[in-house]
Amino acid sequence: MPAEWTVSTAASEYVHARRAYERGRLRTSVRRALLVVAPVGLVTYLVTGRAALTWLPVTLAAWVLANWRGGPLLRGSFFGLAGGAVTYALPMSILRAYCSPEMMARGEDCCTNPTACLAAGALVGFALALTLPGGSSRWRTAAGMSLGVASVAILRCSTLFAGEAVGLMAGLIAGVVAATMAKLWLGTRGHRAT
Repeated sequence: MPAEWTVSTAASEYVHARRAYERGRLRTSVRRALLVVAPVGLVTYLVTGRAALTWLPVTLAAWVLANWRGGPLLRGSFFGLAGGAVTYALPMSILRAYCSPEMMARGEDCCTNPTACLAAGALVGFALALTLPGGSSRWRTAAGMSLGVASVAILRCSTLFAGEAVGLMAGLIAGVVAATMAKLWLGTRGHRAT
């Protein structure tokens, strides 16, 4: 039996096994994502209305990705989901202070001051950054938080998603940078004292 035949057969079997493994992970990820997305979809329908459910496939895709990658990304996504759930607890008059109640009731794009929408997203992002763990997984967890919040925010704030998402990302990045700088500063002060 030639040596090339054995190597190519082993490589082929490896590729076949790897594909089967990834298909299994994807199936498991879809099932786990549905456990998160189904209740989120129900709450969205009850709070926001049927129109927001058109974005539900984006939410499902985000949670399939988070579950498929796992680790810090998934952990951060659950933190982000909790942060996004806060937006459902707040009335839209707080999230969109410059919107008229009549336009909000009709589900129309009503923000006359996009800066306020950007600030609301930044506030949530900065608050989430305070919960980030230290260490090497910090940025992957931050990415997961962004993914988790965005997956819920797109349903709650579908007409103003872009401005709020930019604010969320800016707040999260600023919070991570500020927390990291404070940690470094406190670490250098501790070394000087000894």
